[in-house]
Amino acid sequence: MLKWIAACLLVQVLAVLSSGIAPAGEKPTVLFAVSTRDKETWLAQPFASLNGGKVEALPVSMEPPSNDADELLRWVEAKEKFAKHAFPPGARLTVLDGGRPSGTLRVTTRNLAEWEAGCDYSAIRTAREIGTVPTNRSTVLATNVRGGATSTAYRRRSSLRNEELALRLAVEAVFAKKGIPNVFIRQAEVFGTRSFAAANGSLIVSGHFTVFIPQGDPRYGMYTLFLLLEGQDGKFTVAHVEYDPATRKEPGYFREEAIDVIDIDRDGRPEIVTYLTAHEASDFAVYRKRGRHWRRIFIGGGGSC
Repeated sequence: MLKWIAACLLVQVLAVLSSGIAPAGEKPTVLFAVSTRDKETWLAQPFASLNGGKVEALPVSMEPPSNDADELLRWVEAKEKFAKHAFPPGARLTVLDGGRPSGTLRVTTRNLAEWEAGCDYSAIRTAREIGTVPTNRSTVLATNVRGGATSTAYRRRSSLRNEELALRLAVEAVFAKKGIPNVFIRQAEVFGTRSFAAANGSLIVSGHFTVFIPQGDPRYGMYTLFLLLEGQDGKFTVAHVEYDPATRKEPGYFREEAIDVIDIDRDGRPEIVTYLTAHEASDFAVYRKRGRHWRRIFIGGGGSC
């Protein structure tokens, strides 16, 4: 009987370890977006939990539940408990580059009262310890558990000439297919073009485009398009489209920019993490490829001003 019980416990432990799920009592693996505020301060915003290759919402919302005093008190207590467990003062955050550790930040101060400010994530301030951290107000990913994600074969590229041309051609084709007149397509604004390259020359390219049709035209409104391209040797194909057809006069999200790639489920293929901006609000999204298709598997973690 004792041998049978021991065998069952061993199987359970092995199952937990192989799934990547942290055993009870261990701190949860949290993804952060980190940006620079000044030369000595970096701001970190937690936006998602990683659990066995899955991307999940944080156990505590950034938004207060209601104006009820008791519910607000429980929400504040839950925030404090989660933050104390996941990123207490002095905790180290591992900065990631394509999922590869590139530096370390130390949590210096936490002002959880500001956690609900979705447009300015100043709740968690950090100081650089070692390695490379974001500069020039760029945003990178970080995690509170070293080894919480896996490095990808892709790294962000700075040279975008070919990619920008490919995106422009793809955007013109997609907008035209949606019935947008060429006169407006030629005026499309582009935001946040990003390119990630693997050693074998494979590329993942993203960009966000906006077309505005003025009042007086029956198609009046703002039309937005987030594109993913995949390519190699100068040849690209459209891999994914997120299109807002301006059914409202203002789109839900008017900008989406890729932050980085990261291998969350350890399958050797990268997930893409993006930052979305709306009117007085923001969110994060994660895209994953299954077979030949990309799809958005997570959106959330932001807030409203």
